[in-house]
Amino acid sequence: MKTLKIIILLLAYVFNTTITNGQSAMTTAKESLKTWYSLLKSGNVQTIDGKYNLQRYSISLDSVATLTGKNADFETAKSVFKIQGKIKYKLNQGYYEFSGDGIEAVTSEQSGKTTKSTILFRIGNFTKVKADSLVFLFDKITKDLKLADAEAKEMEAQKERNEIKSKADKKVFYDKVKAVDINRYFFNLTLPNTKDKSFATYTFYENPLMVGDAYYSGFKFTPTIDGYLYWYFHTFEKGEDSFYLLDSDRNVDDIDVSYFNKMALFKDEDNKSSWVIQKSAEKLKKGKTYVLWFKAKSKIPPHKKKIFAAIEASNSAMLSEYFNAQFDEIVGDF
Repeated sequence: MKTLKIIILLLAYVFNTTITNGQSAMTTAKESLKTWYSLLKSGNVQTIDGKYNLQRYSISLDSVATLTGKNADFETAKSVFKIQGKIKYKLNQGYYEFSGDGIEAVTSEQSGKTTKSTILFRIGNFTKVKADSLVFLFDKITKDLKLADAEAKEMEAQKERNEIKSKADKKVFYDKVKAVDINRYFFNLTLPNTKDKSFATYTFYENPLMVGDAYYSGFKFTPTIDGYLYWYFHTFEKGEDSFYLLDSDRNVDDIDVSYFNKMALFKDEDNKSSWVIQKSAEKLKKGKTYVLWFKAKSKIPPHKKKIFAAIEASNSAMLSEYFNAQFDEIVGDF
């Protein structure tokens, strides 16, 4: 049987959470897997019956390993088993056969035949030193993947906690804005604010509204028709981390309304500063006053922003179509 090259499939799952050595558990597991891959490449890896030489190897976050191979007639087979605990091996007619307590490999052939075996795979043209290394790495990868799974669950829990906190902070701000005199903190913009969709320049954070430990600045506007906001602005200032829109009516609960759910960009020639370009997902109502706000995590000096904004009856126009004279290449067009 002609030995086929093993193709390495690297994992695409990346975590940001770090452990004590500065790496995520999945990153550590991936490094161990790379070493395992190189060991597998150095031998002739087969299914237990010797019919299929294995070509590809992948592994999921829940430790399920999938080995795919072909025989001399280019028929395929897929063998699946769980990476857990420890494995052992024995030398049988020149092949190292690997098995594990409570671990079973299920091999499905192209013909539809399925076989089960406590022998996970066999390797020829191998050495005892390499076999011992596979045993060690198997145990290490098992532990790393358990840590990675714990990390993933913690990240999901942290994400949920952050979302709860973010919504709570947002509610405090919404309640505050709907209770204060918005004319003190947000300047008025008559839309459209320019005639030809070019920008006008305005100063922000001269008199920001402080809520908790954050500072808010922006503008208010009152649509003269029912319609959608088309707008753009030039760059975030250092210290700013978000912006959004709300209905200033204290009787309206719009904290969960997705006024903006997409963003497009245009990069300046310096490739550093950029323009944020959007249209609202929700139709705004004639005669209602809305506040478009920017948030800074700490007090920042007053600064100028270049802005265009207009209300259109329909949001069917693509941003590149609507702003074709202002931006020649919009990234994330919608």
